[in-house]
Amino acid sequence: MAIFVRKNSAWHALTGAQIAKSGVFHTVKWNDKAYFGGIGYQAGFGTVEPAISSTTPPTFVLDTEPIGPKWYVSPTGSGTKDGTSWVNASDNLSVILLGCSSGDSVYIMEGEYNQANTLTIPDGVSLYGGFDSGGLWADRSFDNHSKFTGTGTLFYCETPAMGQIIDGVSMSGYDEFTATGHDISFKNLYVVDSTIAFYCDIGNSIFKDSAVTTTGSATDCSFDNCSPIASASSSAAAGSSATATAFLVGTIATNCSFYKCSPSATATVSSYSNGPKASATAFLVGTIATNCSFYSCFPRTSAIGTYTSYTTYSLADAITFLVGTIATNCSFYNCAAANFYSTPTNTTTNSTSYIIGTKATNCLMIFCKAKHIIKSGGIATFCTFVYNDGLFPGTYTDCVAFNNSDSFGTNQTNCAQSLFHASNALTLGTDNAIAKFTTLPIYDSVGVQDIEDCPNPATDETGFNTWVAAFGDYHPESTSYLKGLGVDVEGITTDLDGATRLSPPTVGAYEAKTGV
Repeated sequence: MAIFVRKNSAWHALTGAQIAKSGVFHTVKWNDKAYFGGIGYQAGFGTVEPAISSTTPPTFVLDTEPIGPKWYVSPTGSGTKDGTSWVNASDNLSVILLGCSSGDSVYIMEGEYNQANTLTIPDGVSLYGGFDSGGLWADRSFDNHSKFTGTGTLFYCETPAMGQIIDGVSMSGYDEFTATGHDISFKNLYVVDSTIAFYCDIGNSIFKDSAVTTTGSATDCSFDNCSPIASASSSAAAGSSATATAFLVGTIATNCSFYKCSPSATATVSSYSNGPKASATAFLVGTIATNCSFYSCFPRTSAIGTYTSYTTYSLADAITFLVGTIATNCSFYNCAAANFYSTPTNTTTNSTSYIIGTKATNCLMIFCKAKHIIKSGGIATFCTFVYNDGLFPGTYTDCVAFNNSDSFGTNQTNCAQSLFHASNALTLGTDNAIAKFTTLPIYDSVGVQDIEDCPNPATDETGFNTWVAAFGDYHPESTSYLKGLGVDVEGITTDLDGATRLSPPTVGAYEAKTGV
């Protein structure tokens, strides 16, 4: 689904359009929101007829066309096939790359490329796909797929990589895609059914049905049904350990969506008598998530020891979380973090699961499960928690909690909360539909899958909105008692929707509506 505006008797997609604010132009991205009647809607992506499917990437972002030498490739080639122009386009990308030098760019025409051998990208060389038959830079888009299919490794960059750019290509079926170095730029990628390892930053790309590992940052990306798996085992001399780590984004995720992503890690040790350790860690975002949404994601770990006579060191270290440290302006729907570990005699464990590790600001969390919703010692500010199963250690300021399995306890300031089926639950229902389920036993603390999965908003916006609406509307009315109940927090000037915070602010992730 997408938002369209009408001008000169024609419809135009909001995504990709430019808007002006304070004299500066900004391009509307697919996951930006427009507000109607106080409710935010994603700009989305698609056309009026027919609608573009969920496998279509977010809006193609065009940078300034590069200067310097250019080479041209098409599926069948043309003319002399020396690659010096579109008229003489080469049909062999491998040969073209062998002749490239730093500063060169390779333009790739739309169409399918059955690439069996690995493409080594020289330092400083850039690949640009998405050209239609006209070959114009301004017309590049994801409608003009430069699609690579095959197995094995598609791209390889020498270590350390120096200034390569890979922009606007589609790939399917590869079991390895290795790129090392933060001096590489990846953007406008469309990856399906592949195993991808990025040791760098990526942007404006979609990943579907793939095992994705990104040690750097991800910006304006969509991850759909991506589940990297890591395992480690050892049965060597006493004192040896096994370590396994699985993740999608290792450091920073900004403006990203994650749907049904379930990284998992398993570490196993056996036949030890002194000091082994099984360490397993799984997460979706390692450090910082900003303006991100998580739907039906389930990272999990297991750390297993098969022998019971340990005397030193910890055996099991299983850590699972969705966001490792800081989450800002993020939403979590129907997610869980789980871990399993064995605890033989004379050993200790350092094992837990949680949704957010250290700090949450302007976050919404609905129907999620973990041992700790926010890790012990963490801080939550201007957050709304609804029907979650887990403990709430940490400190809470200006937060709303409704029908969760645990309360904030005494470490809270200016918060409004009610436990599941608590007698005071209806006090939160005076300003909207928050109390809708106070008398219905739909919540089962055993797990988060007791109702059907959260629909993917990219493919079923109506179903997703219906699923969320079943839990109530957590945008306080202008007359809500939550309005003005909060305390000002330095540096927090907007809410989860991007609306300006009042002073004093409204409690929860959303500022109260204005007017009557």
